[in-house]
Amino acid sequence: APLIELLDAADAELAAAAAGSLAMLGDPAALPGLMALFRHPRASVRQAVVSAVNAIGAATTDDANMTRLTDPNPRVRECALRVAGYFGFPGCADATISAIDDEHEDVRRACIEQLPVVGHSRAIPALVIALGTDTARNRAAAAHAAGFADDRSTADALVRALEDTDPWVRYFAASSISR
Repeated sequence: APLIELLDAADAELAAAAAGSLAMLGDPAALPGLMALFRHPRASVRQAVVSAVNAIGAATTDDANMTRLTDPNPRVRECALRVAGYFGFPGCADATISAIDDEHEDVRRACIEQLPVVGHSRAIPALVIALGTDTARNRAAAAHAAGFADDRSTADALVRALEDTDPWVRYFAASSISR
């Protein structure tokens, strides 16, 4: 309970440390307090919270996470996508793939990073499209993620990405091809 109370600390470093401690304890009672921090303004806190939720792996995580995939706050959606991808929740596949069209770049990137593990027929085609059409940062993420998908269409898209205008896209495409 004292650690859960520290999640609301004004000091972001203290909140992140509390999340890390809760992850090590693995108590499912911490899940609501942790997931409330999906909306935290600091990325370091959100990353610590996602790691803690994933480490705890509570039986209620799937249901608690599902509603957050469509939350109005883009930070919440981004975190929920990262949790859904980590666990591979089958019920989250459609919402995960739908996030490829999200208006927020960070949410789309979280989606892109999960697509190789979603296990849905639309996942790899969505990854290939993102590799050729999203922002440079997200195309680079797609090039990296495509290296984890065993599909001919990603191989062809990665070869095309070697000609991308962005050097990071080309770098991750080359890296994924070698993988």
